[in-house]
Amino acid sequence: MKKALEGIKVVDLTSALSGPFCTMMLADYGADVLKIEPLHGDQCRTWGPIDEKSGESGFYCYVNRNKKGATLNLKSEKGKQMFYDLVKDADILVENYRGGVTKKLGIDYETVKKINPSIIYASCSGFGQYGPLTHRACYDIVAQAMGGMVNLTGFKDTDPVKVGPSVADHVSGIYLTVGVLAALHHRDMTGEGQQVDVSMFDTIFSLLENALVNYTMAGEISQRNGN
Repeated sequence: MKKALEGIKVVDLTSALSGPFCTMMLADYGADVLKIEPLHGDQCRTWGPIDEKSGESGFYCYVNRNKKGATLNLKSEKGKQMFYDLVKDADILVENYRGGVTKKLGIDYETVKKINPSIIYASCSGFGQYGPLTHRACYDIVAQAMGGMVNLTGFKDTDPVKVGPSVADHVSGIYLTVGVLAALHHRDMTGEGQQVDVSMFDTIFSLLENALVNYTMAGEISQRNGN
């Protein structure tokens, strides 16, 4: 059976978990995903478990399944030109740099859309593409803490507790995928490309459920009541 995203070309500039989780799902749905890594490789190539025979990271293989791979030095003019050639006929670009990094490299949405106006440029970062925190780095535990999730996890008479799995990474990757699919549908109807912007901080905030309603409607601050 033909997969839903067969024929869709994705340029993948992501690393670690949130971005690769998005492109993993796009690849699972049949998209042609080309993962571009720096010359030293994605940071998660060293994350365990490591296979004793091949030296491959199980984690890396999990979130990068069904993808093709290449390395590019985006700080060099040659590497940047090769990148521009790739995005000319791409449908989607996915990146999860800190805010401001893509502009510094000359690969930001404003630059890329001049090359390919119909491209869907999907960005996942800790704190979004705009605002006072945009340039800050972020990992899952930071998003969980700043977004309020750890304050709702654990028991009332104990310290706040991080949720076990990396929920900020996983759910922001899911949100980014949903945004990309919606943008693809919009492009099918209008021919227009766009940028999709997902923040790990906002993602956690959106998962707080009734804690937000308790505060906005009743002025009550929800307490920890178990795991």
